[in-house]
Amino acid sequence: MRRYIRIENKAGSIETMRAYKFRIYPDTKRQQAIDAAISMSQRLYNKLLEKTIEAHKSNPSSKIS
Repeated sequence: MRRYIRIENKAGSIETMRAYKFRIYPDTKRQQAIDAAISMSQRLYNKLLEKTIEAHKSNPSSKIS
């Protein structure tokens, strides 16, 4: 499926980009690998977010992002 995305850049002009959307049908083994990768990414993101929040609470004036 082809879609067009309109994006406004910093200069204020609007750009159009072409994007494609694909649907995949993995077998059981590949689905388990995908699920494991997503789960690991989620745990990593949540851990980094937790560390960032803790660092901000201990020093609110720091520029942690």
